[in-house]
Amino acid sequence: MKNALLAASPVSFCVLLCLSACVVEAAPIIEDGLVAMYRFEDNADDIGANEYDGVEFNGISYGVGVHGQAAVFDGVDDRIQLPHDAMNGLSDFTFSVWINMEPRGAISNPIISAANSSVDNEFMVYYNIEGYGDPEDTFGASVGQHDLFWSDISLAFDSWHHLTVTRDTTLETVSFYIDGSLEYEQSWSLSDPLDVDLSGLWLGGDQDSLGGGWNSSQQFFGAMDEIAIHDRVLTGAEIEYLAAVPEPATMVIFGCLGAGMAAAGKARRRKRG
Repeated sequence: MKNALLAASPVSFCVLLCLSACVVEAAPIIEDGLVAMYRFEDNADDIGANEYDGVEFNGISYGVGVHGQAAVFDGVDDRIQLPHDAMNGLSDFTFSVWINMEPRGAISNPIISAANSSVDNEFMVYYNIEGYGDPEDTFGASVGQHDLFWSDISLAFDSWHHLTVTRDTTLETVSFYIDGSLEYEQSWSLSDPLDVDLSGLWLGGDQDSLGGGWNSSQQFFGAMDEIAIHDRVLTGAEIEYLAAVPEPATMVIFGCLGAGMAAAGKARRRKRG
């Protein structure tokens, strides 16, 4: 192996050397209390121990994400069904996700929707675009059919943002985080565990009835990445950790390649001299 490396051209050697050193930062994960996590690397599988794998509907595709790949929703009928056990029975919980929304007028961007036969909004996290029911953008959550939201906000399209919703039944609060920072907290005394029926947990669409009642103006348009569900309230520091923005892989790789090429050029000049 040593002889083979020495026989390689300076360019090849430097490229191999720099690529071996340029390891893109792995996606953060918090295992304590983790119920399910979806990284969307060409599939909707749960990477956690429970293996609550999702099922794709209507042509989900995969594109560039914050870490690796992301699930891409067309804003028409793309959805992913999750096993209801991923949220059923949770009292305290944290739901977090990276989203990258595409512009498309005044619509609702439902991220996750949980329902049972009596309540279609047992739990939902959404981002509504200005003009859809409110004069401002709204980042909200429904808990037990009660709508809680924060409207003093405007997220840019075509850019990644980390959203987190927590419910703390001891403090009786629902909290909203954007890009790792606590932005809004609302009192809410309902402490009953979430009741999610067998076909009642979906990504990318708002159920107006259990497992159905889909509306084209209530379909997520854009990409989601790194969804995590925990059965406890994560601390502010933990949420900030999940929301850390990695260094872009292309910048790392091309920076390394540039350094490698420069080193190779110096090696050639020394050889000629």
